[in-house]
Amino acid sequence: MTHRIWMVGSESLTPEQRRIVTLPVRDNQLILGPAGSGKTVLLLHRADYLLRDLHIAPHRLRVLVFTNVLKNYIRSGSQAINLPESIVQSFYSWVFELARERRVRFSREGSLANQCRNVLSAVLEYFQKNHVSPALDVALVDEGQDLPLEAHRLLAMATCHVTVCADYEQRLYEHGTDLPEALAILGIRDGPAALAHNLRSSAAIKQLAASFLTQTERQRYLASEDKNSLPTTLRIPLLFRSSSVREQWQRLAAIVRHEIGRNARVGVLLPSNDLVDEAYFHLSKQRVPVQRITTADHGRPDFDELVPKVLTIFSAKGLSFDSVLVPCVTGAHYCRRPTAGDKLLFVACTRALDWVCLGTVVGQEPTILSKAHELTVAGHLIEQEAGAAAGSAIAAEPLVDEEVPL
Repeated sequence: MTHRIWMVGSESLTPEQRRIVTLPVRDNQLILGPAGSGKTVLLLHRADYLLRDLHIAPHRLRVLVFTNVLKNYIRSGSQAINLPESIVQSFYSWVFELARERRVRFSREGSLANQCRNVLSAVLEYFQKNHVSPALDVALVDEGQDLPLEAHRLLAMATCHVTVCADYEQRLYEHGTDLPEALAILGIRDGPAALAHNLRSSAAIKQLAASFLTQTERQRYLASEDKNSLPTTLRIPLLFRSSSVREQWQRLAAIVRHEIGRNARVGVLLPSNDLVDEAYFHLSKQRVPVQRITTADHGRPDFDELVPKVLTIFSAKGLSFDSVLVPCVTGAHYCRRPTAGDKLLFVACTRALDWVCLGTVVGQEPTILSKAHELTVAGHLIEQEAGAAAGSAIAAEPLVDEEVPL
């Protein structure tokens, strides 16, 4: 099976990134960076620096992430710089571990989400009431914008030092923490450190992603573009309108086959677990090799293995793929959600290194696609209707096989 490591070595880091890696640990740190600035990669290099140069003991350091999916993704990359696998853990797994070690009681009634809230409150109360030594010397935290206030309070009390990476434009959960709150809780007086540049995506992908932000967010995100970096691709994002849901799945299968032929790391991203199951069913039915990724800590998916992954946009936070395919962009799935559909599509598009393909169904387009024609006129998007010629959607790239799906 073909593999390709997504993790980059320290020699590939920019001067800006190296500065973040070696920030002092005498004070807590909050790192702000736009999508594509390399926050997840930098956490691993910072862990390597703290273990190797500052001689932090591995059992006293954790890289804490929001989901098990991101944990497995980071673990696959950590092997490239020889980090101990045990240092990477989901945040709530760590909290449950603290409760078990300190014999903290909490209610186990209700859903897993309720149990997570209960155990976090109970462990935080334990540290507030008892003058105990910190559980860790260092905690390095990814996706900090989606952790609640109580999580930041626990990190400040239960660790000697915490570095939190965050991007508040990617916040998907209402219970997440705002920037001023995080700075106050972590005791950071001089403000956050900043990663200025988006190094991941091409200009066309950035313009597509930015179209799903508010005007203020859009200006800030596009200002992060590194003018000195060369584009990694000439492929222009595609919006394909199928005539029916059935045709949409057929088209998706053809596109995935095409991307497999290009040796691309493919992510098929959807807004719900039900749609993940549906996509997996239809692709498997058409004999397309794909792997379904869930938040359950089972299966240990190998993200360096070139088998396309099907997962939710929520689970894709912190991940990157060469090609990101987002089917089912319809009003039914993006206009009636507690999380704004435009924010979901921004997160989905910013997972892409090389190419983005959005799929919708004629007559079911959500209002958030209203700027599609404007992007097409500007040359940042190709729009294709059902029945269009197959080869017209691959821009500035020769056709590579007889079954061009686009």
